[in-house]
Amino acid sequence: MGSNRVFILGAGASKGAGLPLRDEFFNYESGPIRWVMDKNEERNIESLRRFLYCIKKNISVEELPDFEKVWDKVLDLEKPRRDYFEKILKDILVRRIIHSMENYFLSGENERMERHKKCMRKFLKMVDEHKDTIITLNYDTIVEETYGKDNFWYGKDIFLNWSKDKMLSNAPEKGDKIKLFKLHGSVNWFYCSKCKQVKYLRISELDEPYVAGLFFCFKCNSSYRFCITHTVFEESKLKENGGIFPPVEVVVLPMNKEKYDEKHKLVVNEVWDSAKKELENANEITIIGYASIDIDKNVRDLVINAIQNNKNKDTLKIEVVCPDQNGTICKKYEDIFHKIDKKIAYRDETFECFVRMNCLDVY
Repeated sequence: MGSNRVFILGAGASKGAGLPLRDEFFNYESGPIRWVMDKNEERNIESLRRFLYCIKKNISVEELPDFEKVWDKVLDLEKPRRDYFEKILKDILVRRIIHSMENYFLSGENERMERHKKCMRKFLKMVDEHKDTIITLNYDTIVEETYGKDNFWYGKDIFLNWSKDKMLSNAPEKGDKIKLFKLHGSVNWFYCSKCKQVKYLRISELDEPYVAGLFFCFKCNSSYRFCITHTVFEESKLKENGGIFPPVEVVVLPMNKEKYDEKHKLVVNEVWDSAKKELENANEITIIGYASIDIDKNVRDLVINAIQNNKNKDTLKIEVVCPDQNGTICKKYEDIFHKIDKKIAYRDETFECFVRMNCLDVY
């Protein structure tokens, strides 16, 4: 039997891998990895700077606000400006994440990243052995790449690219997979607007790092050459319609779920429902590296409502693990859970410290 423990992972759980936090996406000098932008990316950021200037946010590129705040303002625009700027944001987001992951998995001499790899492997082995559940708010694929992509169930049916009948993840009763619920999507999930299905692309299938790859949708019976960050070329229709036919897009979604369009709600609703069921049945919830619970209303409501409906509510343990130099993050959590009469155990430490203290029996 499983331990009914649910882990919620925020950006802090991937920080040691070199992945940026929300307020670091536009600062390409931050962190141990320099983000080398090409000319198009420089133009994209300049476009965003001009946009922010127009809305009375006269700030330089280096002083751009955190990524989610910019995205939220973009979602308030009318089409087609909303689509234009959202494409730029997704381009920046996906390219930086995949570039960071490539550096992470090839970083044999980076001591910090090697420590994170060892900790992540130990953590996932512990989760697997205890049959725990992971809910992640991150877009990266550090978890899947570390432990094997076929070892997870994502809370919905996701089909493996180029496979006509094989789903990447079956329902848990049909297998013995780790439950991994990615509430905001993933840089390697792609939605086909023709057949309404999500497909999983292995990053290793790309022809060049985070640039182009092949996509096959067996329901549509079409193959595509595409840029991972949005633009899709349907090879069979290049001559018919001038070359561009975009029915597929990467599934990375903003924090504010109320501003999703209908297709995005359809993509992730099953995932959120699956996460809610796990939280309602948990006897222990551990939140790691997540400092944004006060501004992420949808995730906060999900957790609070699930706790209020938890069948083990009286004995439910809640633990929060996050570095907190001045005590503000701990205070935020205490205030939020005090409203539902729940106490938390707060640990002022990193993901790596948590793993070293809790995975001593895992080798």
